[in-house]
Amino acid sequence: MNNKKPADLNDIELKRDEKRARFGTFAITAAIIISILSKIFFSKEFGFSPFSIMTFAFLPIMIINLNNWNALKKEIKARNL
Repeated sequence: MNNKKPADLNDIELKRDEKRARFGTFAITAAIIISILSKIFFSKEFGFSPFSIMTFAFLPIMIINLNNWNALKKEIKARNL
């Protein structure tokens, strides 16, 4: 994705970055859910481990992607694309 603000992107770049942000957000969310479920299963089998907390390290990345995606959607809506 570009480091530009959504208002500085042209229409093609804006749509492309919105698709990338959407895919990235869904991918990270799916990875977090799968990781949490596997941690629950393995903690019942093998007990708690410090690596169980590592899943939550991805939450800030997901939040940043979600905010970026929302900003891109807002700009697309403002331009009526």
